[in-house]
Amino acid sequence: MLFFDYSFLFLFMPLCFAGYLYTLKYKPSFIAGWLALTSVIFYSIWDYTNLVPLFGSIFSNYLFGYQISNTSSKKRKIAIFIPAILFNLILLGYYKYSNFLGNLLNPDAFMIEKCSTVAIHLGISFFTFTQIAFLVDTYKEKCREYNIVNYILFVTYFPHLIAGPIIHHKEMMPQFTKFAKRAFRWENISLGTSLFMIGLFKKVIIADYFVSDISGIFSQSTGEISFLNAWFGTLSYTIQIYFDFSGYSDMALGLSKMFGIKLPVNFNSPYQATSIIDFWRRWHITLSRFLRDYIYIPLGGNRHGEPRKYFNLFLTMFIGGLWHGAGWTFVVWGALHGVLLALNNALNRLTFCLPFSLPQGKFTIEIKKIGTFIMVALLWVPFRAQDLNSTLNIWKGCLGLNGFYFPETWAQKLGPLTPIITKLGFSLEAISPLFSIYSIPFLMMALGIALYAPNSIQILGDYKKDIALFEDHTEIPNSERTLFTWKPTKIWAIVMAILSLFSLWCRYEVTEFLYFQF
Repeated sequence: MLFFDYSFLFLFMPLCFAGYLYTLKYKPSFIAGWLALTSVIFYSIWDYTNLVPLFGSIFSNYLFGYQISNTSSKKRKIAIFIPAILFNLILLGYYKYSNFLGNLLNPDAFMIEKCSTVAIHLGISFFTFTQIAFLVDTYKEKCREYNIVNYILFVTYFPHLIAGPIIHHKEMMPQFTKFAKRAFRWENISLGTSLFMIGLFKKVIIADYFVSDISGIFSQSTGEISFLNAWFGTLSYTIQIYFDFSGYSDMALGLSKMFGIKLPVNFNSPYQATSIIDFWRRWHITLSRFLRDYIYIPLGGNRHGEPRKYFNLFLTMFIGGLWHGAGWTFVVWGALHGVLLALNNALNRLTFCLPFSLPQGKFTIEIKKIGTFIMVALLWVPFRAQDLNSTLNIWKGCLGLNGFYFPETWAQKLGPLTPIITKLGFSLEAISPLFSIYSIPFLMMALGIALYAPNSIQILGDYKKDIALFEDHTEIPNSERTLFTWKPTKIWAIVMAILSLFSLWCRYEVTEFLYFQF
């Protein structure tokens, strides 16, 4: 059951929200219990066998955390903490990486195929990382949990369970224990539904538009891919994963907001970044936070000199690549991002090195933005390709090493523009293109939105002020709240209604969220 399935929109969510409204008159524990129950039901609808590793992980980590928080001896804490972390890594490793580790003994697997895995249980990466963070914070005495119902809700809360964001115990528990005070607010509904509708449009109208073209191009990438096909496939997937993940993030925030719960922002216009460093501050923000706090900093961070810092960056992103999937393409993707992050940090120290020493004018910023976008787009190729051979073929096509061909059928439609095409170095050939010429304007429009349009949070206001009623886990006074509470207009309501109807009736053949596989 996906967020945009009719069964979710017109059955699960109305029943879940009705139960939430009914339990508001009771203690916060009743509300938490209801949301925990519905979250477990939501997860089990996919496959009830998924509940076995989920609850095995939940109860084991709850007991680990309980023992750690109730132990005063540091040695005993370490004796519990280390096996607890190993338990999570072994669980994740078995379900996600067992076949990949076995294929390491097969040298042919490196270039020929993306390694398969045993059946991956849905969301296992997200609920495992969430609980690792809980154990670390408990060990550091930053949090503790004695209520098993609240802990189950913390792990299984359905807006975030399947594809993030990765949440922290200390940022969610104060909200779960104040359900009654939060009660029902119309601004939560209006803001939450607006975010959800925008996310729905991004996913089913923009992201899913490119699915068939991308599949056609990447399925042919075992052979030579021409310049146009390679770049269209690369840019289309770059746009697809952007609007797919951005759409999911908006829907997750919106659904949670309807219950008066603030989830952390996970997406902030990453294609408007002016460097790779800036990109990772904007893309999958909660994963970047996890990698920084629980891998990069424990490795030493930047505390042991520049060479060690660059190695730590590389190793952190290498692990981040493996987190996304068990395959050499993900290893290459993470490693290359690690190399670029290290280079970006090194160049930032060389103030005399162009273009970083140029004045921060609009032209310089645009050059940096376009350059960063091209690097990110090219690195999405191994993320999508089935193997490294396909990745290399598409990269060769992007560099023009497979030829500059232009379909004669397109040239006939363009008429007077044909001489310009030939002057650009393209040869007219009687070839069948792997995508429709009519997809190009849609791709250009989507690129323009990603590169220059404000994101959902910017449209609806500053997230920290307009969406969060509990910035520091205390309610904002009414006198202050009115200064920055987002209020929809009638025109906005009409626009959102049209947007949602269009998304429901005119959507393409929808697919699962791309991050579900991770």
